[in-house]
Amino acid sequence: MIFGLLYDFYDAKAVAMEKKVIWNGTTQSYNKKQFDCNNASDKKLIKQFDMQLMNGLKSQG
Repeated sequence: MIFGLLYDFYDAKAVAMEKKVIWNGTTQSYNKKQFDCNNASDKKLIKQFDMQLMNGLKSQG
């Protein structure tokens, strides 16, 4: 199961980096707004999302 989650994470990351969006698990879709990596609030939101995801993976392991 943990490997499946990691594969999903890396697949979502590839789409996120290409399209500058993140996966919303609640709505089961990518967000419509593109993120700007030069924007401080967008970077903060992306880092928070990454931490939440990694903490979720750690709690499953």
